[in-house]
Amino acid sequence: MNLRHAPVLARAAARAAALALAAGCASTPPETHLYSLDLPPAEGTPGEALVARLGVEEFTASPLLEGRGLVYRLSEVELARYRYHEWAEAPAVLVHGNVAEALRAAGVAGSVLEAPRFYEGEADLVLAGRLVRLEEVDGDKAWRAELELRVELLRPGDRRVVWAETYRDGRIAERRRPEAVVRALAESLREMAARLALDLRVALAEAARAEGGGAEAVPATPR
Repeated sequence: MNLRHAPVLARAAARAAALALAAGCASTPPETHLYSLDLPPAEGTPGEALVARLGVEEFTASPLLEGRGLVYRLSEVELARYRYHEWAEAPAVLVHGNVAEALRAAGVAGSVLEAPRFYEGEADLVLAGRLVRLEEVDGDKAWRAELELRVELLRPGDRRVVWAETYRDGRIAERRRPEAVVRALAESLREMAARLALDLRVALAEAARAEGGGAEAVPATPR
């Protein structure tokens, strides 16, 4: 055996044993497990809205995350996708919905409009996002959940970037099981969306000052 590959092979064997134990010895195909990232938004007191209408575009994703199967990483260069553990919707759709709900709960805008149910001209500013990582990382002793999201605040029309940020989070799953990794990813996303809401409030205030009109509060009418 090539000793350089021993840790990877050991992790693959551990996964196979864990999944075989969960599936049992039945000859029928394993049941497909579906997962979401839906957790209630982080608790907090909504602030005053600084823009009347904020549009949240459909998020894009790296090619690896365009499928529904959960992605896991065995090494720095080797990744794979589960066959029987899938996201309930495309990962970018799940993240988009959670971010929009968090921004709505935080009251960053009078109305938070979600794509595809709005035209760009309806929004005063538009938030675009790209999901870069949403994966399980297998270690010898523990599995990690890794999440990375890039966002941009844009002017509608000319698409000029007003503000941009990249958010990353990684944490240990409670168990070496896909559902435990999903729970850790959901918790990461909830905290990340809360940080995004705070940062976006600052960005909106700065954008208003740059326009010369100050940051006038707008009555919040979430929808």
